[in-house]
Amino acid sequence: MARLKPTIPLSSGAQGPAAKIADWARIETALQASLSEATRKKIVETTDEFLSAATLERNAAPVSIARDRIREIKSAALALRGAIMNPVAETHRDADVYARHLVNRALRNFPLHKLELRSMGSATLSLARACNAALRFLERVPYENFRPGEAWDWWVRQLRAILKSDALPSGVRKDAYTRIRKQHSPFVLFVHELQQCIPAEFRRSIQSPAALAVAINKAGRREPKQRKLKRL
Repeated sequence: MARLKPTIPLSSGAQGPAAKIADWARIETALQASLSEATRKKIVETTDEFLSAATLERNAAPVSIARDRIREIKSAALALRGAIMNPVAETHRDADVYARHLVNRALRNFPLHKLELRSMGSATLSLARACNAALRFLERVPYENFRPGEAWDWWVRQLRAILKSDALPSGVRKDAYTRIRKQHSPFVLFVHELQQCIPAEFRRSIQSPAALAVAINKAGRREPKQRKLKRL
């Protein structure tokens, strides 16, 4: 199995598409049960929340990009420090003194008027050291944010909880690999029909009801993690 790329705990992007559930008769036929208006509303709300979370999941940037950005800032800080602090050739010393004088005088007209070139050189060193600290932080923190498929797993668990609270079919056969459709659990066929109501990129295990049953069982075994994730 390919190793998942760790992602940062922030994500940006659209709110996510809304679920388009219109053919409730087909969904109820799959479930072999009728759904009240209240239950339908819960299913729609849960599906919309899943699509929003799945959108964040898809847009989450890998940690490697953040690492490269920190390194870029560090490199720029050190380059600026070098330009300010490195000694110049003896033949250019007077020109350097005059250039610094002009720049420092001009700085008085900007928000950085309390700083001069030498103090800026020290500040850039502090910035470079801060970048080193940020890089060490990235290396030691086990990033497992926005794991691909986690939003889908959550959705399935929520759907099962909704149906179970209404005493509706929510179980999945253990021998899920049966090829006979009528032997598949109603809940599996229910999820199959619901997945037809969401954009294709958010569907999982669509190759067969058997594969979907396996995915549903796995989703039920995965414990949800308490994490602080943010939308930008």
